[in-house]
Amino acid sequence: MDPVTLIATALVAGAASGTTDAAANAVREIYARLWNMVRRRIAGYPGARAVLDTNQAGTPDRVNLLKFALSEAGAGADVQLVKTAQDLMGLVDPEGARQGKYVVVRDAKNVVVGDHNIQIINP
Repeated sequence: MDPVTLIATALVAGAASGTTDAAANAVREIYARLWNMVRRRIAGYPGARAVLDTNQAGTPDRVNLLKFALSEAGAGADVQLVKTAQDLMGLVDPEGARQGKYVVVRDAKNVVVGDHNIQIINP
């Protein structure tokens, strides 16, 4: 997964999770940390701030806008931000984390990442 997609996914998942069990406090704490880190990262990008503030619904359009805003702010290069997003996804989706779903792949070639992908190789 690319770092910006990971951060956007964690923001949306964190907003929708952490309300029912003992892990809820940990999810809320890491989500709040991630949220604050992203807000600081995009502070100089007014359009990105507006996207972040309206992202709570997690609709596909808003997720794509959030990914664009995070890219513009260089969030994918922030190692601590990416690590915090991975930590959050480890709590929200432990099975996906165990399977390596939230491993960050940078500048990979001929790599398929994500769920239900098919790669056709022509000789």
